Amino acid sequence: MMREIKIISSVDGSHQPALFYVPAKAKLNRRPVPVPLVVGLHPWSSDYTDKRARGYYTQCHKLGWTLIHPNFRGPNNRPEACASDLAVQDVLDAVEYARNHACIDVRRIYLLGLSGGGHMSLMMACRAPHLWAAISSWVPVSDLAVWYEYSQGCARWDYWQILDLELNLGKSCGGLPGPNTRRQ
Repeated sequence: MMREIKIISSVDGSHQPALFYVPAKAKLNRRPVPVPLVVGLHPWSSDYTDKRARGYYTQCHKLGWTLIHPNFRGPNNRPEACASDLAVQDVLDAVEYARNHACIDVRRIYLLGLSGGGHMSLMMACRAPHLWAAISSWVPVSDLAVWYEYSQGCARWDYWQILDLELNLGKSCGGLPGPNTRRQ
């Protein structure tokens, strides 16, 4: 079963929550068997308790793989989250935690995420390309400036407000996306 754990951040010493599952064969006992590790990343407005973690767990349980579902500073509604150096290190710290608490096949570490987790997956592909055997990024937010403009026109979405400093609702980017932030 998945269990809640706390991982000590190697950057600021804070205790970062995560969900963790280790199949019996990979537990560090007398004869563990190396298994793949899945690192599941939560969506933009969610955290490590997101319901998708249950689906990741179900598949890992069936396959006999280890799963870690880190918080990486929670929802992307402040600068400490949203692919910050702190959030990136939280994902790396989660991998290290899993490697220290289960028998992991280091050649088979997989990363996956949806929406904001997809955004973070793309960031992790750039920040630690040597670590991942494969990355699956589902409907990632890939251009924050374009997403800001697009979400302003969607009546049901308030994501632009999270990105908008003038409204002081989130400060996730440290400033408004502007013409100099977009690629031509």
